[in-house]
Order: sequence, then structure tokens, then C-alpha cells
Amino acid sequence: MTEQTQVGSRPAMLVSDTVLEQLQRVADTQGIAANELAEQAIRHFLREERRQLLQRESEAFCALHEQLLATHAGEFVAIYDGRLVDYDRDQESLLLRLDTNFPTVPVLIKQVLPDPQETYLIRSPRFVCESNVLNRLVVTLNGLAAMTEVSG
Repeated sequence: MTEQTQVGSRPAMLVSDTVLEQLQRVADTQGIAANELAEQAIRHFLREERRQLLQRESEAFCALHEQLLATHAGEFVAIYDGRLVDYDRDQESLLLRLDTNFPTVPVLIKQVLPDPQETYLIRSPRFVCESNVLNRLVVTLNGLAAMTEVSG
């Protein structure tokens, strides 16, 4: 193991010599510094952890949806660790409280609507003919889309 050193007021991370050598080889092939590669890898890992956490919270929201709809319809709710931790009709007020009470952890915030899943319509930049009665006009807006049916 490498020796532990002090960086500012925090101890530096310990990394085995084997991992450090592997990191250096990959960094050399990519033409970047090993510490930059390590930083990128750690940031990627943390983003993925956050995504997985929010996915679990989203699943908890769906499981709680019927109960939330009965008690908090139209309100914004905060889900953390699989449970309701706060709610408010005003999203900004809820966000301010969450910044105080949960400053370093991701918390799912969703509005309680009749359908727990959001629905997206996809647009395409082409006409599609389905019989002579119906044409679908497709318009692309910033990569997001919705399909509009036009009688023809």
C-alpha cells in the first residue's frame, strides 16, 4: 500500500501500488495525468451511485403513490430512504427546507399527480401515411418530441 499523506486538513486516500500502476498505464494511453483520470473515474462512480439511489427512490414513490394521492394530491413530496420525509404545495419552499435538512444527499422530489409515471410523446421529422384517412405530422423540437395526428 502507498503511504498515507496529509492533503490540507484531510488525509489523502490510500491506493494500492497495483491499482496505481494500472491507473498510470491507462492514463498514459489516454494522454492525461493519472490524478485526472482518477478524478474522472470517481466522479463517474458517484454519478452512477446517485442515479441508482434516485431510481430506488422513484420505485418507492410508485409504491407509495396510492397513499400519497389520498393525502397529498397535487403537492410536491420528498422521498428519501424509501419514505416520505417532507411535502409542500410550493416546490421552492420544499427545496429550501431540503437544502437545510438534507444538504449532501440526493432526495427525490415529485408532484403527486393521478398517474405516478410521466408520459412523453415522441416527435419525428417525417410524415407517416396510414391509410388515406390519417397522416401524422411530426415536428422535432430540441430533440424532444410529441406526435400530432392530422385528418387528411
